[in-house]
Amino acid sequence: MRRPIAIAAGVSALAALSSCRRPVPPATQVPKPPVKIWAHRGCCYAWPENTLDAFRAACELDGLTGIELDIQLTKDGKIVVIHDETVDRTTDGKGNVRDFTLAELKELKIKTHSKNLIPQYTQIPTIEEVFDLVKPYCLRYGLKINIELKNSVVRYEGMEEMILALVRQYELEPYIVYSSFNPDSIVLIKQKKPDALVGILNSSIKECLAFAEAHETDALHPNYRGRDVENIREKTSLPIRMWNFPPDVPFYPNKGSFAVPDFREICGYGITDVFSNIPEVYLKKRTQNQSVSSTNTDKPGLSFSLCAEISRKTGIYKKCSTNRMADFHFYEVNAGDFFEFDAKGYEYQIAFYNDTIDDRYIHTYCYSEEENWSSYTKSIKRFGWKTHGQKFKRHGWARILVRKKESVFKRGFSVLKLTERFILTADDKAFVEGHCRFMRKPAAYGIKPFFDSEIDDTAKKVNALRDKWGEDTLVLALLADTHYVINGRWDDTAHNLLGVHEKAPFDALIHLGDFTDGKTPARITEEYFNIQNDDMKKLGIPLYYTLGNHDSNYFQGNTDLLNVTEQARLYLGRGEPHYYVDFEDKGLRLLFLHSFDHTQEGQNNRYGFSGEEIEWTRRALAGTPAGWKVIVFSHVPLLASMHYWSDKIRGEQEMVSLLGEFDRSGGSSAGGRVLAFIHGHTHSDCVNRDLSFPVVSIGCAKIEDEQVHKASGSVTWPREPGTVSQELWDVLVVDADSGSLDFVRFGAGEDRHLDRGGR
Repeated sequence: MRRPIAIAAGVSALAALSSCRRPVPPATQVPKPPVKIWAHRGCCYAWPENTLDAFRAACELDGLTGIELDIQLTKDGKIVVIHDETVDRTTDGKGNVRDFTLAELKELKIKTHSKNLIPQYTQIPTIEEVFDLVKPYCLRYGLKINIELKNSVVRYEGMEEMILALVRQYELEPYIVYSSFNPDSIVLIKQKKPDALVGILNSSIKECLAFAEAHETDALHPNYRGRDVENIREKTSLPIRMWNFPPDVPFYPNKGSFAVPDFREICGYGITDVFSNIPEVYLKKRTQNQSVSSTNTDKPGLSFSLCAEISRKTGIYKKCSTNRMADFHFYEVNAGDFFEFDAKGYEYQIAFYNDTIDDRYIHTYCYSEEENWSSYTKSIKRFGWKTHGQKFKRHGWARILVRKKESVFKRGFSVLKLTERFILTADDKAFVEGHCRFMRKPAAYGIKPFFDSEIDDTAKKVNALRDKWGEDTLVLALLADTHYVINGRWDDTAHNLLGVHEKAPFDALIHLGDFTDGKTPARITEEYFNIQNDDMKKLGIPLYYTLGNHDSNYFQGNTDLLNVTEQARLYLGRGEPHYYVDFEDKGLRLLFLHSFDHTQEGQNNRYGFSGEEIEWTRRALAGTPAGWKVIVFSHVPLLASMHYWSDKIRGEQEMVSLLGEFDRSGGSSAGGRVLAFIHGHTHSDCVNRDLSFPVVSIGCAKIEDEQVHKASGSVTWPREPGTVSQELWDVLVVDADSGSLDFVRFGAGEDRHLDRGGR
């Protein structure tokens, strides 16, 4: 046997690896493995286990067979990816996974690689987030996903049905292997889906074989140290996937020495696959032209709709006759990227859009029909159909239109074309989706130097305020009305949030609603929200959102609506549209209200607060500990006088009375317990001081400066793409003891200071 190769954690890193990544030895130190390699909980030596970082690193390894992960259920029935039944070891929290809601789990931090000496954090991912990340690699490279159902200690009822349904929804069934230490769970998976691939987990080969002899199974998953059967290949031809190989490899960020045994020993024993913490030791990283990059909509592959096309004149997606299919999505591309097409019998055209923005979207009351601020180049031609791929020459966005290739034959002197007679089916759709793809090189964010000084200036102001108020200071990133659109410059906002956070860390981020325009199909709305949500998660801090009126997907005749429960689940990760968050060390409670109901008749009834909401607020205030302060956040303003779009705010009088009474409960007629009511929606800045507490409007993060539909006393700041004024959001610095609130503005506008009296 060859001598094992000793590897010590902390040795010098490969030059090819990022300086922020944990050092690992080069793949060339170990010969190409004669067994199949799976990434155990992702690349969990180099990155925190079972995180998107660990899975992303694994997906980029050339020759990897698959990734392995563990799933459990939250208190509110969501599937999350985590190994232990408790959160104690891998997060900064304590307790059983089953006792947390998804929203509560998302508030826990997992420490990852520091950046510029600033600690960075990630979160426990949902299985949907992992599928979104990994699916492109499944489709392109046949990457497998081993899903271990962690139900041998906690019997999560219904988990099998849930994961089978989700895999079916993502169309990932050919790429999934299910495993569990609980034999009943494996049997149930096979009962529910006989063609599902399953592997039985156990500490030894003998125990795995015993199960396989009694029940149908597709693989054995024993421990490395459980090699207790001689001549294994005489007893089974099933794959044997060994876990804990090599043994004693520490999980990130633990350090220590370990050895990599020779593969020949386990190969001679009949082992076919290994689940390894260090797949990067055996496999090289993919080259750039092998990389898979998700689109700007995070859609892993093309998703066509039958009987749909892209208008040759306008570039608008629309329903059509039966012989065409089109994808609604806009796919961002750069010079050198390639669209690969090898669907024989079909032909395509690309609708291309450049990054010119029509000024009317910025300076007038105008919403794009498809939430698209890129400009169609009229690239679709009557006779422009292609059958082979093409390279892109510049940055822009692409949409794909496909039809069956024309069948041409002669009858006498006539030439007949039969394209119009074809009726496309689901089989056509599946075939084409499997034979075309975007090949994109990873594109780095394009740094815009004009933001640098604004980042520095904002951070200096925030740090000065933190020094002034001391350790009790609460620092919140605060933005409203992002209204995500294609080419809307959200990537700049995400970059600038992270830039300020690195220099003056936020304690949490608050978004006051209207993530999109609410004009697209609900599935697209969800994707656009997830783009923003994923970027904000990169801050590694708690995220608190309110629901906006556009978030109901109710705008300008859109019929694909979201009810209140659907909105709460999608945007808030909760069952209810209102909630509060306590900062005990600050003596501060933040209330987040729901303020729009599209099911009500008339504008005066749609905006405002229901009786149920008012009663919930009453209970939340009554339960606030003595001496604590409160800040209330909402999308729609509290006062009709601050709202152009209706004469009344539903429940205004009751809510004003309720908050005013609580504000004065501290013993002062001037108030002091409600620090402010803060809202978005009006796309303007304003402070109303008519009540005992200030009511504060926040301008919109979207690049828009339309001046007409505004309430008296409000200010709408000029905005221009390609300048600092393109941005508009605040860092809210709170000192609850003194009642001081400072709104430090990033981008267009001015800083604002308020105290308990609203001065």
